[in-house]
Amino acid sequence: MSFHSPVWMILTLGLCVAGSGCGGGSKSPAPNPAAAPAPNVPQHNPAPPAPMQVAAKGASSQQNTAGEEETEPVPPSPDDFEINPDQIVTEVAGEFQEAPPTPVEVVALEPGLDSSTLQIAAVEDAETPNAPVNTPNPHATPDPVRPAANDAETKSARTASKVGGAASKAGGTKEKDTDKQDAPEPTAAGWQLPTGVTIVEGSGTDAETGLPLRITLERDPVEMVLIPPGVFLEGIDGRDPQAAPQHSVLLETPYYIDIVEVTVARHDAFREFFRKSEGRRMDPAANHDGNPENPAVGIKFLDAKFYAKWTGKELPTEAQWERAARGSQGFSYPWGNGRPIWHQPRQPGQLDPVATFAGDVSPHGVYDMAGNAREWCLDLYSADIYRKDVAAGGSTVRNPTGPKTYQGPKLQVVKGSKITWTVWQRAGQPQTEAAPDLGFRCVLNITAAAKDSGKPAPKATPKAKEKKNKSDAF
Repeated sequence: MSFHSPVWMILTLGLCVAGSGCGGGSKSPAPNPAAAPAPNVPQHNPAPPAPMQVAAKGASSQQNTAGEEETEPVPPSPDDFEINPDQIVTEVAGEFQEAPPTPVEVVALEPGLDSSTLQIAAVEDAETPNAPVNTPNPHATPDPVRPAANDAETKSARTASKVGGAASKAGGTKEKDTDKQDAPEPTAAGWQLPTGVTIVEGSGTDAETGLPLRITLERDPVEMVLIPPGVFLEGIDGRDPQAAPQHSVLLETPYYIDIVEVTVARHDAFREFFRKSEGRRMDPAANHDGNPENPAVGIKFLDAKFYAKWTGKELPTEAQWERAARGSQGFSYPWGNGRPIWHQPRQPGQLDPVATFAGDVSPHGVYDMAGNAREWCLDLYSADIYRKDVAAGGSTVRNPTGPKTYQGPKLQVVKGSKITWTVWQRAGQPQTEAAPDLGFRCVLNITAAAKDSGKPAPKATPKAKEKKNKSDAF
């Protein structure tokens, strides 16, 4: 059989195919277009996930359909990207996934960034750079710019300006022991502010006593002004026998006094407190249905004293009232000795909202001591008490508080006038009488701290304390 015969050629071709080639050279099979990758698409080698990624809208991992050969995923084009501040997206192992609805560690927008800028804190594994981003912790620390509300911190911020900071009792709730604050330190001059006092911002400090010039109390948050210790002129000569003789008075302890009279609104709040907390009915002011900023009038003495005690204050003594009205110079009027000048018509005894008349203010900044209501004082009334005080104390009377017992009818001192603007006027009023022009204001007496001698501050004896308790019974 010739090597060139057709039969030999067929046998040779079959042996070459079965042995994967002839002549010792191995040849690759013909390419399969259906299984080969696209000619211009390089092999994908995923890089480590970027610390911050924003997914393309609707992007997801490429899914292989059944019966098709596996192909490499095609990354989305930049045109498919869309920033959505309301959607937080993470990249895990090269796949875009929408994060769960719980918040991730989102940093608030910094100044200068608008709402279209979304900042996401990246969480990286230092040891495994290609590790997936950690799952957001739903219990992570809140936004540092908007921290979660903290009642204790909020309360502390509200009371930051308080001296002593006793909690308000008006709300009927008691603060926990951990919220109580210590009493304020005594001033360099040795005066002690009580707890529950708030200093009026920007009011300044008295150089002599070291005390703030203006304060408020929590239960009755009207401004009070400091009256420092000192000497002033009380009474008048040749005008009214019960106000004579004019004499010097030394008040040795500082005190604060309300800059305005107790208003209808403040008195109504006092009544409402007792109605809700104790079911107790307190008599309304005679003008309770009028302007709430008018002074409350038609108030009996014991009701006025009870109000003062409820607020942590007291009624002023006659000397305290007159010192606050006249200053240390002994003026006849709060503004001096000249005639009054009002910006609108006004008559003695006329009732207006407190502090309406800027001219009716004393050297200490106390309003309406010439006009508006007459006011209760703590002293028992005696027509000749000035003469007795001068006879007993000499040219300067120290800390007068009035007679110790009633001189005849049970009358209390009332200061102010309904016929003139003078502030040396004085009269007696029955305790149980609710005069339609009679109101009041309060004082806060400041006590002395222990002296440098090391001795403790004096305390009331049991006998004196018992007597005090009896006088405070209403």
